[in-house]
Amino acid sequence: GKADEVVVVSIGPDKTVDTLRVAMAMGADRAIHIKHDDTKVEPLAVAKLLVAVVKREEPGLVLLGKQAIDNDAGQVPQMLSALLDWPVAINVSGLEVDGSKIVCVRETDTGLMKVEGELPAVVSADLRLAEPRYVTLPNMMKAGLCNLDAHVANLKAFGPEIVVSMNHFYNDPEDEIAVLRARCEELGVRFAISDGFAKGGEGAESVAKEVLEAVAASKGELHFTVEDEDPIAVKVEKIAKRVYGAGSVSFSEAAKKDLKTLTDMGFGNLPVCIAKTPFSLTADPKALGAPKGFDLPVQRVILNAGAGFAVVTTGAIMRMPGLPKAPAAMHIDVKDGKITGLA
Repeated sequence: GKADEVVVVSIGPDKTVDTLRVAMAMGADRAIHIKHDDTKVEPLAVAKLLVAVVKREEPGLVLLGKQAIDNDAGQVPQMLSALLDWPVAINVSGLEVDGSKIVCVRETDTGLMKVEGELPAVVSADLRLAEPRYVTLPNMMKAGLCNLDAHVANLKAFGPEIVVSMNHFYNDPEDEIAVLRARCEELGVRFAISDGFAKGGEGAESVAKEVLEAVAASKGELHFTVEDEDPIAVKVEKIAKRVYGAGSVSFSEAAKKDLKTLTDMGFGNLPVCIAKTPFSLTADPKALGAPKGFDLPVQRVILNAGAGFAVVTTGAIMRMPGLPKAPAAMHIDVKDGKITGLA
């Protein structure tokens, strides 16, 4: 297309992120969520927030929907245009971009009106401007690749070569596999498909081959995130910021007491095991992708003296894994001398 990058912006509470994910899955390159817990944000406030985004991102064209957070009052585009001193076209049903010029088509009572202008500009879209677009599975994968990017960046920081292994299911479409393979090539890391579950050792040979090549290519350097002598709190902060992408760590009053107790007992520099949700890099299982700059809340610091480490609990996390609603044991049986329900 004629756009180098498409950035979607939404203003609202945490659930607004779901809308941004859909936009990413439809092909947007990046998403910006401006968190605002009050759903009734005045149009002028919305316009001023968007001005800040525009100044940072420097887009050539700002497209706004007809129905938005201003309750369909139709005020944000005009206000944003005035604040930026940009030209504006309202309720546009047709749009063409030619270099630094745009041609907009508007429906009026007397027919179609064609309006020409210069970029940068603000355009509010009529419903007829956008053709229906639907989320595809490959695009859903692309929207989540930022999570893979974060894990690869973390592993690269340790030094050795990396192999990304995809656990293959029989119904995985080739176009989805191609998305993952292409991203690994972009990141400069090895990629292999593991079919060990269905084919046993033979299905894992490609992974083993890549691992052996990665070992041979590695320079033998190994870098650590923390130092052995670091206090527990420092270890947690280093891991949170360097691995998870957090901007800060907050210790509850109970956790602060735990730290003091462990330090007084001579355990203040133990290795740490951080108990955190596996569904997110944050402590919030609903925060998907690769969030940055969040706060990691530490609830307790628990001593495991025999094992020689401290367990740091974050968010609402269980230390022991819980069973699913229907444990696998409920489906295991012996019929005619054969065990069933194991897979």
